[in-house]
Amino acid sequence: MSNKARANQQVDLSIADHNIPIAFSGEIMLTGWGENHRVGRTATFRLPEDEPEHPFRGMAVSAGKSVGQRFMAVLVMLNDDETPNDEVAEKLYGKHVRELHAKGWFFDRRVLQAMGTPDEFREWASRQSCVVCKSPAPSNVLRGPGYTAISVCNLHRHSDVAALATHQPKLIKVWVSHLICRIAGTDGLSEIPPAYFKVICEQKGIRDTIPASYFDAGSTEGSDQG
Repeated sequence: MSNKARANQQVDLSIADHNIPIAFSGEIMLTGWGENHRVGRTATFRLPEDEPEHPFRGMAVSAGKSVGQRFMAVLVMLNDDETPNDEVAEKLYGKHVRELHAKGWFFDRRVLQAMGTPDEFREWASRQSCVVCKSPAPSNVLRGPGYTAISVCNLHRHSDVAALATHQPKLIKVWVSHLICRIAGTDGLSEIPPAYFKVICEQKGIRDTIPASYFDAGSTEGSDQG
């Protein structure tokens, strides 16, 4: 079992569960890392200094036979412009996925209809967190018909329609990506080889919607996947 799978098995944390106390949230900087037979793998981070007290003051640390405080963490690399760094995705098929975004592939009517009916999208959207505050789905309502539907909580259900509409494109992208990745058995579109992506789209009847980069890849990797 991988470290990721083991961690997920040990602690099941949902970002939609607002009852989970957050010990620390903020931007950090990697200042060092190490690996040896005595302490194993370690990493050191510099924390922001805008709080009056150290966020980990008073917590148990690993020393001798003493066990340190355990945490569950998810880290996202940032670029200098504060956007997520896609270096890992680039090593796989990130450039192809970027073209999908650039060409507006996710919003092609043929792609949407191949993924599901408007009612199926609405049913999926009804189970999503509020697009504004990420409030969990059970208490949310839908705004908008068909593929324009978005999930909002009672607090934001009367928000300005134009403001709410800015969140809708992301919801469409998440839906389409989720369905494609479920077929491919991957965690993200950037993990799907171009040849296999073409196979999936051909099975869906939307091969002619694929950007040129997928045909220029010249790779047959993954084409025998079912």
